Amino acid sequence: MRRHVFGRKLLSVSGVWCLFQPSLRAWSAPSLSRRCPVLRDHWARQGRHVTMATSRAIVLDPFAAKDFSKPGAGRTQVREGRGIEFDQDEFVDRVNAWFEQRVADGVDPLQDGYAPFCKHLFIPNFVPGLQDSVLDLTDDVAPLVRSEYVARTDKELPVLTRWVAKGRVDAPEAKFLDIILYSREQIRKENESQGETNDAQEPWGIVCVKPQGIDSEIPMEPITVMRNALGKEEG
Repeated sequence: MRRHVFGRKLLSVSGVWCLFQPSLRAWSAPSLSRRCPVLRDHWARQGRHVTMATSRAIVLDPFAAKDFSKPGAGRTQVREGRGIEFDQDEFVDRVNAWFEQRVADGVDPLQDGYAPFCKHLFIPNFVPGLQDSVLDLTDDVAPLVRSEYVARTDKELPVLTRWVAKGRVDAPEAKFLDIILYSREQIRKENESQGETNDAQEPWGIVCVKPQGIDSEIPMEPITVMRNALGKEEG
């Protein structure tokens, strides 16, 4: 059986080259909604079409923004996570451009997640040097595994997490990015449970970016399954 270690401290990022160019034209909400039923349903629930200024489908949620640092800033400004050294606005532009192109081609790019409010986008990796976040747990890797109780925010329940330290193994560069999205409604519910507010209007928020070697969902860590089962108050 194949086992995995999810590399909380494994990853490093360098360079700013990108594969995709930003879209040179704005998509109206009606244009996108005609091509993507999920967006059409969201905007119908809003009772109106959003304006051109907010018609993009996806935004980076503050929760996931903590995994990013500005190019050249180094690891010191990055939360213990995947360490994506890339401009956040440019990253979101790339994701939206890819999403819009897939919709224009008649393909719904949203893949179902573990719950109705969760979706995935599997995008070819455009962040150079970003390493795969998953390793085979081999006999050589096992002695390098470390563990610690970790909370991703100061409001979360710390849970036991395991990882391989950055630099201890030669991880391959990620081939894909698993862009994990939560619906705007779910993000609002979770913000309310934590006493937080978020004024974003985009129907989808990026809550996690997982660099990986395949264009499909990797099994969720057991501890993440437990955290989700505990409810919104525990992250």
